[in-house]
Amino acid sequence: MGAAFEGHNMKNVRNILSAAALAAAALAVAAPGFADGGLGMSQATGVRPCTPETAALVSGSWTFSTRTAPFGATLSVDANCNVWGAYARVEGFTYGGNITGKLVGDTVILNLRQFNGQAGAGTLAVTYYPEQKQNGLKGIVAQGGDTRPLDHWAGLKQPSAPSGAKMTALNDVDVYAGPGGKYRISGMMRKGAMATKLDHNADGWCKLQGVANGADGWVADDHLNGC
Repeated sequence: MGAAFEGHNMKNVRNILSAAALAAAALAVAAPGFADGGLGMSQATGVRPCTPETAALVSGSWTFSTRTAPFGATLSVDANCNVWGAYARVEGFTYGGNITGKLVGDTVILNLRQFNGQAGAGTLAVTYYPEQKQNGLKGIVAQGGDTRPLDHWAGLKQPSAPSGAKMTALNDVDVYAGPGGKYRISGMMRKGAMATKLDHNADGWCKLQGVANGADGWVADDHLNGC
């Protein structure tokens, strides 16, 4: 029993290390000599590792598929090419969790903090899907606790919700007076609460009607069902 458990854990570790090595290789290819000093810039050139156009393409709500089960995810990219978001749990296929990482060139270097308490890693590259006639994301991801080999994720971006659409909070989330965490907290949306979308900015913040004690407020879009 102990040996079997140890072997199971070592296989998970190997999967995560393989994904991490893949991420490091993608980073080296996409931006040779790139060193992140917390600014999202190449210290050698001062150039952003991603373009605003690619950042806008990656930001938004996505539907990914693995072997059989589709699942939802949200991704945001800030002005320094940092990536954050969340992906949904699908029993037996994805654990769900929070996403952080970096957009380098046309590749998202992912770190996952899963809802099962473990970590994951991987890379997703911008890929053109000729049948759908649109760009999507495709790559290899490893989830901690998964006994299967490295998984393939393929995703298509969902159209942004129009202004006036109803947004639903995926969890309890703070509401801010402006589009960013630097603004004061003006209220809270409870999980399942709904509000009308008024605006959405490129940094991943959604302006909602009447969510701050009757006043309008801003919520990070990875805490909403779409924006």
